[in-house]
Amino acid sequence: MRPVPVLLTMLALAGTTLWFWLERTRLEPPPTVTMSPPLSSVDRSQLPARSALVAVETPFANDEVTAAASARAMARIDPRQAVAWAHARSDPRVRLRALREVFAIWTEMDPQAAVDALAKVSPEEMPWVALAIGHAWARAESIAALAWSAKLPQEARTLVRSGTFLTWAEHDAIAALEWYSDLPDPVRNEIDPGIIGTALEHWAGQDPISAREFVLMLPPDAQAEAVKYMTPSLAQADALATIQWSLRLADAASSEALLTQAFRRWHETVPENAESWLRATALSDEQKTQLLGYP
Repeated sequence: MRPVPVLLTMLALAGTTLWFWLERTRLEPPPTVTMSPPLSSVDRSQLPARSALVAVETPFANDEVTAAASARAMARIDPRQAVAWAHARSDPRVRLRALREVFAIWTEMDPQAAVDALAKVSPEEMPWVALAIGHAWARAESIAALAWSAKLPQEARTLVRSGTFLTWAEHDAIAALEWYSDLPDPVRNEIDPGIIGTALEHWAGQDPISAREFVLMLPPDAQAEAVKYMTPSLAQADALATIQWSLRLADAASSEALLTQAFRRWHETVPENAESWLRATALSDEQKTQLLGYP
């Protein structure tokens, strides 16, 4: 990060804190001076749970980086006040960024309250703010977040369900994909196939054998999308196993494409083994010629 934006952000946040301190000093009556007990005898559970933070307009309040940092800080103290502050940003891009930051933090603290407050977000901004909720919620309660996303309006549902699913898959691809495989087809179609491919790519890197067996249970159209994402890593790791797997795929086009790519990767690295396998296989002469790349 360049020094100047960092310095501007620090100055803006410092200015906000200083302004509030001065205002509080001006507005509050002088405190009554009393003898305090030693600090060691104070019950720390009785200390104030949070301090106040007031957002003010500074020369940098509409800078995206500064607004995001301010939004996160305010959301941890008073999410509703932070939402109001974010709504007041004049630049639409900055406003959306601030709202997403606020709702992400709010979701970490109280998902239901954040979901309830989503109703006050404009229709144009709602899908992207809902996505921030989904990402944050999925880190703690993935299934609950996905159940909520299923109730969203159609214009937001696929975006939010796909993003929420991906967040889950990034830290537990196997559990996420097993959940996906149990969905009925209409619901499964609400998740972007490309997201499923990315999740499978994570799984293939962790456990290629289980990932291959999982793909064989998918419908042909889902197999085709999965294979596109899994082929490079699988072919690189174990070309022969990938070839054998490709011959079991229900989708003929995917099977042929995967077989070709895996075989040629194998032929580039260990040509004698690849050609020995090709001579012994039951493939037609035409298929063998195509695999070797001859015209």
